Amino acid sequence: MSAILQHQYDTDCITLSTGHASVDIFACGASVHNYAVKQEDGQIFKPFAEAPWLDQYRNSQETKAPRHLQLLGGEFPCVPFGTTMLDTAHHGYCVDHDWRLTEQSDNAATFEIDYPESHIVRSLKRSVKLNPQSGALDFTLEIVARKSGTLPVGIHPIFKIADDMQISLPDFDRGASAPWAIDENDRRQLPEGALVSQHSPFWENIGSARSELLQIWNVKGSMTVHYPSEHSSVSLNWNQNHLPHCLFWLANPGLRTQGLGNGFTGLGVEPTHSFFDKNDRANDHFPLHQNAPNHFGIHLNAGQVWTTSYQISCRSFGLSET
Repeated sequence: MSAILQHQYDTDCITLSTGHASVDIFACGASVHNYAVKQEDGQIFKPFAEAPWLDQYRNSQETKAPRHLQLLGGEFPCVPFGTTMLDTAHHGYCVDHDWRLTEQSDNAATFEIDYPESHIVRSLKRSVKLNPQSGALDFTLEIVARKSGTLPVGIHPIFKIADDMQISLPDFDRGASAPWAIDENDRRQLPEGALVSQHSPFWENIGSARSELLQIWNVKGSMTVHYPSEHSSVSLNWNQNHLPHCLFWLANPGLRTQGLGNGFTGLGVEPTHSFFDKNDRANDHFPLHQNAPNHFGIHLNAGQVWTTSYQISCRSFGLSET
């Protein structure tokens, strides 16, 4: 069928739906928002955080903050991830510009975007599909390089925060708090560069924690966030060979300095091949990460396609499972 973007709040957007799930996809960032799944008990579960100012800025030409912050929430790919010397736009050209819708059906869509001619990346292609049976979101991301080189890459789901939320952590080699100041650094609970393990107390009260930026290295397995009060959970599964690390961005609330609103509340669970969100500074902190100096970033070959897939799925559970 023809690929037509519909207009909602004056911003280009499409909606995918099945019998028991739906999701909006914005042209800007090809970002997914308002993911909703009907659970077995008939309740609607929405796992993503969405900025309280999102609708206000959907039809805005405001330039005081990057577009992906104006439309913050949901999930979006970052190429490159963070800020690097190769691309000083945080999380890359793709998060602040409109993608082309090239294919669409009731439950699936494909978007593409071309990068500026001076960029190492030539283009991206992103497919989003709602599974008709489970309501899971299945993603595929393709990167075509213009030049050969190494680039940090990541995906950026942001889940809502609840006081009783719990995280099922996978095994990982080691973890640490960012070794530099972050937004609203005076509200952090962990010292800069503090080491964390699977048993660190931080994970036990993450729903009531404040602002933080944590990375875990060499992750094994998927990640699940539980919401006991809603008897629901959301799981993120990805290819650890492609994205071997995971960054946690906790904003509870955050981004007050951007002037967009009263603060954003959300937990970014972000599989990456990067050193935090400042890949160029990895070698400055070698004792912290204990990896080879060139361990961070995906090697891209000119003219070739690099592809990865991942999934976000929801499930409900009974009282005995909480």
